[in-house]
Amino acid sequence: MRKTKVFTIFLGVSLLAVNVLPNIEKKLFAEEEHSETRKGSSYGDQTGMFLKMDEDGKITYVKANPQGVKEDITLPEDTDEEVTFDVEMETKDGASAEVGHYDTIEDAVKTANMLQLTRSMMRSANSDVDVSVYSKNVLRSTTKPSIVKFKVLDGGMTTPYKEVDTNISGYTSAVYAVDAAYLGTVDGKVKFRMAGVTGLVDAKYVTIQEYTAKVNVSYYYVTKNKLYHQIFTPYYSSSQRVGNAPAYLKENTKYFSYDGHYFYTAFETMINDYQKDVYSRAVNKESPYYNYYQFLSMRTVSSFTADHLNKRLLEGTTNTKSKLRNRGVDFINAQQYGTNAALAFGLAVNESAWGNSSIAQEKNNIFGLNAVDTSPGTSANTFASVAACINDFAKNWVSLGYTDPYDWRYYGPHLGDKQSGMNVQYASDPYWGEKAAAQGYFLEDLSGKKDSDKYTLVIDTGVKPISIYKDAKTSSKEYYQNGNSNSKVIHQFPFVVLDTVKNSQGTWYKIRTDCILKADRSAKNNDSNGLYDYTYNYGYIKVKDSMMVIYEGNQDANHDKVPDTPDKPDEKVLPGDVNGDGKLSPADYVKIKNHIMGVTKLKGTPLKAADANQDGKISPADYVVVKNRIMGK
Repeated sequence: MRKTKVFTIFLGVSLLAVNVLPNIEKKLFAEEEHSETRKGSSYGDQTGMFLKMDEDGKITYVKANPQGVKEDITLPEDTDEEVTFDVEMETKDGASAEVGHYDTIEDAVKTANMLQLTRSMMRSANSDVDVSVYSKNVLRSTTKPSIVKFKVLDGGMTTPYKEVDTNISGYTSAVYAVDAAYLGTVDGKVKFRMAGVTGLVDAKYVTIQEYTAKVNVSYYYVTKNKLYHQIFTPYYSSSQRVGNAPAYLKENTKYFSYDGHYFYTAFETMINDYQKDVYSRAVNKESPYYNYYQFLSMRTVSSFTADHLNKRLLEGTTNTKSKLRNRGVDFINAQQYGTNAALAFGLAVNESAWGNSSIAQEKNNIFGLNAVDTSPGTSANTFASVAACINDFAKNWVSLGYTDPYDWRYYGPHLGDKQSGMNVQYASDPYWGEKAAAQGYFLEDLSGKKDSDKYTLVIDTGVKPISIYKDAKTSSKEYYQNGNSNSKVIHQFPFVVLDTVKNSQGTWYKIRTDCILKADRSAKNNDSNGLYDYTYNYGYIKVKDSMMVIYEGNQDANHDKVPDTPDKPDEKVLPGDVNGDGKLSPADYVKIKNHIMGVTKLKGTPLKAADANQDGKISPADYVVVKNRIMGK
């Protein structure tokens, strides 16, 4: 096919006279077949059903629309038909002028970008003109303020993408959030922003749709000084609480944002800023918003008690058979693994629909562990008890997994979003972290405690990994980097600051470490069994201009400790099962031995379980019993 040349003269300016092309973004985007990438959990665990949240944090099952469950992912150029990519100029009143036809999307977009550059140079004359590229009437690129709509894929498959700048692989699913901000078309890929991440996605997985006031898109709003996020899916909409409203956000106003940090009253203005990678016209351009519980490290201790968690459950469900009923003490005890009880509780509420999901009821699995999107009910892990599930989650998934800088799933120790935190790899729901974080605010309402002012949080917005040192000097041991390599940069990374130190090398923050250290702080502890001692797990980072304090804490976090909790009257304890995972293992043997030697002291239910021979005391005879049972004697 012969490529059509551009000869159009528009508004008296010859496009051929323009020989400067815009700097088109060139990022590697390795072609990959669509595959199941989910490694964490799923809460669409009933066929054809999904979960939604309301303003009160209540989560219910919703029947999906049986129509449109699978969308066509065939692009016009994937067929046997002859296809061209057509560049058009369009005015606001609907008039259009054809510019040319091209064999490839890349050539068509290049021409469109050239036209856009000319239009920008003549902004006063051409402000009502947009440039678009079509193939078979399918919109492939446009300068119009638009959204990216993710397609619902067959069989619960997730949609892969690559983060711009870092090339980090991510994934999402339209069944949880369908829209994103459209930022352009780059080398045939569609550039978008959603849940904090700016990514490139294969064009076959999305459609580009011009934004109008009639199009449903994600937005934020304020009611009674509380901030909410309205989210749309192909089947329903949901509204979830994302904190207490900052003073610059007002009631009766719709705010647009696809990162949850900067808010706009006009969708078009937001898109224009995003395309320039600035926030100059946001209503809070000088003070980005961060959801405290969404960016709070798991390596913290909640101020809420077991009773608060139990009462919050009763607000969420009346089902007396809920698997979360009276489990508050287990969440509190699991903080020995450096897993914040309130954050873990929020995840369990979200993943198990208040302990009522089929996976929770049938498998005691309240976190959807190993419940992949394509077969959640079949693949999900089974646990001997809910307590065993909570301990396994806190120890193996959080302490030795998502919060360990040497684990492949590590993108920060917080719930986060699709740019940083557990949400990057744990869930295909881009707002999973936001939903789990909501329970923190409901617990504040219920308890009267303001747990969200406990810790000082600092966000690093830089583009280089941060080194965490043993002492406040660069010559001391480097424990790890928050990206764990020079090639892995995690944007919007939070730190829990314990203190500020100034010396000849500058200003340093004393922070809570993500990796578990040895008791003498000499190095990473590879034999910790997941236990996290708050007295010596700290390090230092050099303060940089890219860091900002987002919350000022009012408590001394240097003395964090897991609170004592009473035994539950109905607790069924397996003698010797100290870690509560429902079985006897070498880990239980070690815990009993360490208790006897005074290395660590057991309390509550673990102490009760340590009496393996049931003689009313803890002695070497108990760990011998455990050892013999493990060995089958």
